[in-house]
Amino acid sequence: MKEEIKQEIRAAADTRFAKGRVTLILYFLLIVVASLAPLGFSALVGGTLGRINHFFASLVSTSAHALISMFLVYPLLVGFKRGIMDLRTQDNIKGCIFYAFDSSKYMNIVRGLSLYAVIGIVPDVLGIVDSLIPFINLSFVSTVTTFGMVFVNAFLLTFVEQIVADNNEISPSDACLKSISLMTGRKMELLDLFLSYFVLILIVIVTCGIAGIYVAPLINCAVTCYYERIKEEYYV
Repeated sequence: MKEEIKQEIRAAADTRFAKGRVTLILYFLLIVVASLAPLGFSALVGGTLGRINHFFASLVSTSAHALISMFLVYPLLVGFKRGIMDLRTQDNIKGCIFYAFDSSKYMNIVRGLSLYAVIGIVPDVLGIVDSLIPFINLSFVSTVTTFGMVFVNAFLLTFVEQIVADNNEISPSDACLKSISLMTGRKMELLDLFLSYFVLILIVIVTCGIAGIYVAPLINCAVTCYYERIKEEYYV
C-alpha cells in the first residue's frame, strides 16, 4: 500500500474514532460481553452433558455457539460497523449498535450473514465428527482448518459485516463473494494496514487484552475506511 494512501486511511480512521470514541468503546464492550455468552454456555454444557455423552454435549455446544453468534453477536457487529460508516457524515451514532435489530431488516441481515457464520464453525464441526468416530483422529485436520479459517476470515471475508451493513438485502453467497472480490490482490495491503498499528497491537498483548478496549474500535475504524475506499474503486 502506498504510504500516502495508508496515511489518508489512518487519518480518516482517527477522525471518526475521535468523533465517536466513547460510543464506539461502549459498543465494543457490549459486543465482547455478547461474544462471551456462547463460550460460557459451551463450558456449562460441556461440563454437564459431557458426563452423559460427549458427542451430544459437543453437538449442543456447537449449535448454541452458532445460533447465538448468528442471531446476536454478528448483528451487533453489523450495527457497530454501520456506526463507523455513519461517522463519515454524522457526529451522533447512538442507537447504531441496534441497527440490525430493526424488525424490517433483522432477518435479512441474519440471512446475509448465515454463510459467513456457517464457515466460521467448520473447525467445531470437525471436532464433532472426531468425537463421533473414535478411530478417526481429526485433531490435526481440525487444527489446520482452524488456522485456515482465521486466514479466510481475516483476509477474504474481512468485509462481510460492512457489506451487509451497506446492503441488508444482499444474499449470503453474494456477501461472501463480494468480500472475496474486494480482497483479491489486496491481502498484503490489508496486512500492511494492520502492521501500521503494530505498536498499539503490542500494547494490547502486553496488557493481556485490556488495551484492546481502545485499540480494537480504532483499528475497526481503519478497516472500515479501507473498505469504503476500495469499494469506490471497485465500482469505478
